[in-house]
Amino acid sequence: MDMSPTNLPELGALIERTRRERGLSQEALGEAAGVSGSTILRFERGEFGRPDPEKLQRIARALDIDAEDLFALANYTPSGALPAFGPYLRAKFGDELPAKTRKDLEAYFEQIRANEGGGSDDSTR
Repeated sequence: MDMSPTNLPELGALIERTRRERGLSQEALGEAAGVSGSTILRFERGEFGRPDPEKLQRIARALDIDAEDLFALANYTPSGALPAFGPYLRAKFGDELPAKTRKDLEAYFEQIRANEGGGSDDSTR
């Protein structure tokens, strides 16, 4: 997996916003995800160099959100493949992006993916 840290502030903001929406403290989320509350604090503040994908997966599970959304903001992409675009749009824009616009963008991205030989998958849902 390849990673560039350009979206780490958005990653932390998504974790914090979702945690607060779920009514969880940092300690409660950490316990549910099998990490410490201080780890959650560091994620939310962007105080890490390279997020551990396993920890991101556990945090996503504990928050009941799609791990792909966290991976998109952490800029994790499968080696040799284009990243999933749908999760990135959800993570970056949430409900601010109109559904039709999101569908149009996802369709355009799928066209690019097909032209590049990346095929199609359901991770852009």
